[in-house]
Amino acid sequence: MQNVRLIITEAVMTVVVVVMVIILTFIAMGYKFDQDGELSQNGLVQISTFPSGATVVLDGESLFARTDTSRSLSAGSHTVELSRAGYDSWQKTIEIRSGWLYKLDYPRLFKLERETSEVQRFDNGLEFLSMSPDRNSILYADENSLIWHWLRVRGDDVQRTDISVAEFFGLAASITEFPGEIRDICWSDSGDRVLVDWINGDMRNFIVVNLARPENSLNLTTAFGMNFSKVLPVSSSADRLMALENGNLRTISTGNKEMSQILLSNIVDFANNESETLFITTPNEEGVSTIGYYTEGNKTPINLQTVAGAGVKMAISKYLDMRYLTIAIGPEVIIYSTEELKSDTTLEDLRLVKRVNSSVAPDEIEIHNRGRLVMVSNDKHVLMFDAEQEQTSEFDLETTPTGWLDGFILTNVIEHKLVVRDFDGENRRELANAKDGYQAMVSSNNNYLYYIVECGTEVESRSCLQRDRL
Repeated sequence: MQNVRLIITEAVMTVVVVVMVIILTFIAMGYKFDQDGELSQNGLVQISTFPSGATVVLDGESLFARTDTSRSLSAGSHTVELSRAGYDSWQKTIEIRSGWLYKLDYPRLFKLERETSEVQRFDNGLEFLSMSPDRNSILYADENSLIWHWLRVRGDDVQRTDISVAEFFGLAASITEFPGEIRDICWSDSGDRVLVDWINGDMRNFIVVNLARPENSLNLTTAFGMNFSKVLPVSSSADRLMALENGNLRTISTGNKEMSQILLSNIVDFANNESETLFITTPNEEGVSTIGYYTEGNKTPINLQTVAGAGVKMAISKYLDMRYLTIAIGPEVIIYSTEELKSDTTLEDLRLVKRVNSSVAPDEIEIHNRGRLVMVSNDKHVLMFDAEQEQTSEFDLETTPTGWLDGFILTNVIEHKLVVRDFDGENRRELANAKDGYQAMVSSNNNYLYYIVECGTEVESRSCLQRDRL
């Protein structure tokens, strides 16, 4: 009988332990019984801010913990308010899904009173100014100047390197002023190379400028004797490129100055993500084009779908382990996803993530923040896709051009005011007086806000690069 009692006791204790483990596991996974006695699963929100230490108010109730923090929340809408003494405030309504992690990792609070200092004065006006996506560099040139200036703003110090561009732009020694127009500047991920789209008269040139080693810069147009219509980096260092010329798609290696054979023909436009390329063919006699993809190393491309008419824009991006294909056909924007693009992948194999009928047909699709954000835009209208939450937001800007203050905040200057807003269009704030038409950025160490202002005197106006301590 004693042994029987011992066995029964151990059996009961085992059952209790197993039940407790199951209950605790369900609790850890966010399960709970609601007011109706039904089992439901919570979601988890992680809140991080710059700077940290912000007060968090969830659904009107202040939390004891400050950022960075996390909280289990029931599925549905919740309001988040963030504040810190001496800084502005931030707020948003978020949608929590059962069993999902909501990463609120981008809110930025700005000091209300900031120490300001002048970094650089431009006495002769500016030909152009471009800020790198890694937020470590600023490239600019004085108006009509053949000398470009590379500012490295890593840390608190600013270092300037002067670069003479006349030789690799192919300009004669008799030319003393920079001709033509800089149409676009695309930065490498490393921030030490730029791909420059330069129009000089009726000639379009694509030039890889090596900022660290200017002698290794390369004018692709003159080096290969071809009139390229589009060139995009393939590698993060921009030493490998993909180029479109007369409907033919090729790759270029700038290190050994070699060009591949024709990869694809009859191409009117393309978008790439490293070795993977989306393309659209020239319309046939019936006006029908084919959208497909090509992976380097494959012998033949894969056709995904056919479309009638013009106005197709495309982008391919990768976020975490997922690839996203964004295709805009007129005002309709379709986003697909897949873990891998195989040689036999078809449209039916892709997962439809979003189908949005935008109010206007986009003219540009850009990838930002290492593939997390896809920006579909037409002038002032923006459709933004966040791959982290697989959600879209649509809004209008007051003016263009638009830049990125950091990986999550859009910025432009409206009536001499530097205006910022989150990538979803929310939390619009005015930070400072600024000069219209120029970018702004927060340095990668998050210590400074860089922007362009009007300076000088009433008689003789000047532009200055200024920074505020954050």
